[in-house]
Amino acid sequence: NMFDGFDHTQHKDEVEERWGKKAYADSDSWWRGMTDAARADWQQRVSDLGRDWIAAAESGIDPASPAAQEVARRHVEWLTGIPGTPAAVPGGDVKAYVIGLGEMYVADPRFG
Repeated sequence: NMFDGFDHTQHKDEVEERWGKKAYADSDSWWRGMTDAARADWQQRVSDLGRDWIAAAESGIDPASPAAQEVARRHVEWLTGIPGTPAAVPGGDVKAYVIGLGEMYVADPRFG
């Protein structure tokens, strides 16, 4: 099984502390309700985004360039599909959510 070793519950306590039990419960229900094919697609999109962000950074392209903005657009589109996040709520503040994620990535050494 391609999901062996992937534990979507590993950050449960942190998620509940930061965003509340409902956010974790919604996300957990979403993940458990996905088919294997949907999970594979989701993980492939994560992999593709990671690869494309690394390639963009290594190439030194301007963040405002069409190529970088296309990766950013795909990333935001991906984020809006994750339940329990402000990006997934119709009318939610997607811009503030994305900026907050960026700030978290910079501040948290786990993302270094």
